[in-house]
Amino acid sequence: MLSIAFGQSKYYIDNLSENIKRGHRQKLKQGLWPQMAPLGYLNNKETKQIYIDKGKAPLIKKTFELYATGKYTLKEIREIINDLGLRGRRGNNSQKCLNCKLAEREGFEPSVGCNPTAVFETAPIIRSGTSPKVYNKLYHMEKVVVAMSGGIDSSVAAYLLKEKGMAVEGVFFLMFDEPSNLEFLKKTANYLQIKLHMEDVREKFEKEVMQPFFEGYKKGITPNPCVICNKKIKFPMLKLVAERLQARYFATGHYARIENHNNVPHLLKGIDKKKDQSYFLYSIDRTLLSQLIFPLGTYTKQQTRQIAEKIGIPSTQAEESTEVCFLKNKRYYDFIKPFKEGPIIEMSTGKILGKHRGIHLYTMGQRKRLGISSPYPLYVVKIDPMENAIYVDRKEKAFLREFFVHELNWLSPIKTPFNCHVKIRYAMEPEEALVVLIDEDTVKVTFHEPQFAPTPGQSAVFYRGDFVLGGGVIKALEQDF
Repeated sequence: MLSIAFGQSKYYIDNLSENIKRGHRQKLKQGLWPQMAPLGYLNNKETKQIYIDKGKAPLIKKTFELYATGKYTLKEIREIINDLGLRGRRGNNSQKCLNCKLAEREGFEPSVGCNPTAVFETAPIIRSGTSPKVYNKLYHMEKVVVAMSGGIDSSVAAYLLKEKGMAVEGVFFLMFDEPSNLEFLKKTANYLQIKLHMEDVREKFEKEVMQPFFEGYKKGITPNPCVICNKKIKFPMLKLVAERLQARYFATGHYARIENHNNVPHLLKGIDKKKDQSYFLYSIDRTLLSQLIFPLGTYTKQQTRQIAEKIGIPSTQAEESTEVCFLKNKRYYDFIKPFKEGPIIEMSTGKILGKHRGIHLYTMGQRKRLGISSPYPLYVVKIDPMENAIYVDRKEKAFLREFFVHELNWLSPIKTPFNCHVKIRYAMEPEEALVVLIDEDTVKVTFHEPQFAPTPGQSAVFYRGDFVLGGGVIKALEQDF
């Protein structure tokens, strides 16, 4: 265990106050061994000599003598100590060292084989009160920062990572006032015994997500705030927090997978077809994939709930997240005023059927709440912000084969044209299509079979099997009327 002890001393001593260090020096000068054995003093010539001159236990004395020569590695010193048969007062051949006992108690395997004959006064360092920084380093635990909302999914994700032996810390992004589930989140973090950080991103969230969301509806498009948030807020901020906390990985509770193929990380669908959230993740920077973990990607939603109920985390009582989290119980159109009335026109006849109360109230394929009467069902087939007009027609007119996609993001190398499967909304099965590159930021998508209501502002995501190739935002439609 010497290699562990020496390796951790630097981190441990950095956390000591000057008063504690002064007290340790006094004990050393008296020939006593400080209770917490601050091996970081090896970097101090004065205290190093005190160790050698005043050390009582043969193992301690010999260890520091060997270290002081600068001729031996820590591994070689341990082998020499073992060969000499030296023991510390806590060590014997029949008992496990305190390091291993702690590891067993916490459910981990020590990263270095236990050798009781090499146990000495370092043992009190490795105890339940040890700082997380030392404890994580001791067992080579990889640190991961988990984006947590207080809901079941992110809470179980944090739990699963901790069960795998990772050093987990949580971060809550405060995106708007009066967030839901915050109290459940605090209770869950305490229950899981993980440190929780809070990042106030309200100003950035309003600028990058909320304002474009409302402005989009005013322009006659239907934005997807979750995609925008993942691209501009959640994942970039998660990476920044991980870097600040010196965490190698970061994670979320999304139902998706990341797998390495030919040493290259790829984004894949989650195994739960009903809950798969890869559609919302296509826009993240591909350079993040090597550090990103989705613990729930191989679980179904039902399994996640069962885990949450089994371990009894407080988040089981939390509200499920909604599609547009910042709206809470309000409707998006409550925030868009004033509005301008305009005509509702039947596309095939040119007849004005009525007036709309603002184009922001309508989306492609909409049938209900049109505010008009007709002997047959009518659907929104076009929104024209220039004319401030809503066009409606029979359902077959809402089916289209071709449209353009911009704001592209590729997660896998591609060569166009190529065939793949495409989703144009979250709740649909991917359909076969041909994708042709028009310019560096625009592709044309042609479905093999017409699809219902491709919607400007929504995302088109390209799949090859379970692999997410990339995607973009639907920009314009190819309509023959």
